[in-house]
Amino acid sequence: MADENDGTQQQGEGAQQGQQQTDPTKKGEGTQQGGKTYTDADVDAIIAKKFAKWQEQQEAKVAEAAKLAEMNATQKAEYERDQLQKRLDELEREKSVSGMVAESRRQLAGRSISVPDELVGMLVGETAEDTKAAVDAFADAFDAAVESAVKARLSGSAPKAGGTGKPMTKSDVMAIKDTAERQRAIREHIELFTNQQKEA
Repeated sequence: MADENDGTQQQGEGAQQGQQQTDPTKKGEGTQQGGKTYTDADVDAIIAKKFAKWQEQQEAKVAEAAKLAEMNATQKAEYERDQLQKRLDELEREKSVSGMVAESRRQLAGRSISVPDELVGMLVGETAEDTKAAVDAFADAFDAAVESAVKARLSGSAPKAGGTGKPMTKSDVMAIKDTAERQRAIREHIELFTNQQKEA
């Protein structure tokens, strides 16, 4: 009988361990999705936000349906016409912006400037004139920045062509006190040092 009790206790402990193993998943410590960990609170917040947006859309549809139900046929036709006109205006604006983006890209390409779409989109204005002015200003600023960067890179000392008119000798090079300047002169006039070694 004592053996039966021990067996029952062991089964009870095994069952408790099994429950403990499944408990961590029930606690919702985090859900791994795409490398990012979401807690239950994060998931609840995301769902609440999505649900609120959906509910707002549904309420807008119900309000519009109620508004249409109260209108007579003429008012409904006018309302629908206004909605279609708004949509048409929106599509025309999108087409206009798309055309101005393409024109901006063409103008920049004509000046050998290649920039990402995000930047070209920022150059587009309300009108073609505004867009052209923005593109021209950007291109001028870009060219100036490139020219400035090139000048900065090339601003090293210019090669000396002859200098005083008399050729530099090995003793002139060795007489230079500044070590860095002397080494530069040796590099520039290496033939003075290599010819002497060949003569010796």
